Amino acid sequence: QYHKLKDEAFTLAEGVGKVTWVVGDELTAKMMLPGETFHVPPGTPHKFHAITRCVVYEASTPHFDDRVACDKEYGDEDGQAR
Repeated sequence: QYHKLKDEAFTLAEGVGKVTWVVGDELTAKMMLPGETFHVPPGTPHKFHAITRCVVYEASTPHFDDRVACDKEYGDEDGQAR
């Protein structure tokens, strides 16, 4: 997914997760541990996948109904990032 206007950041408070995002035309992934934060500028395709049970806190600009799905472009048939 990506957002046209929404600027968001999230912090992983508990658990282990993986964030995947697109830079240019390359898919990039990073494992996240508790205490780590990730910033998602508007227009950046991204996905968070919980590896274990996670608690995530998100802060964002108040742009609602701004989600653009892009699973077909960046994921496989079960929606998992490649």
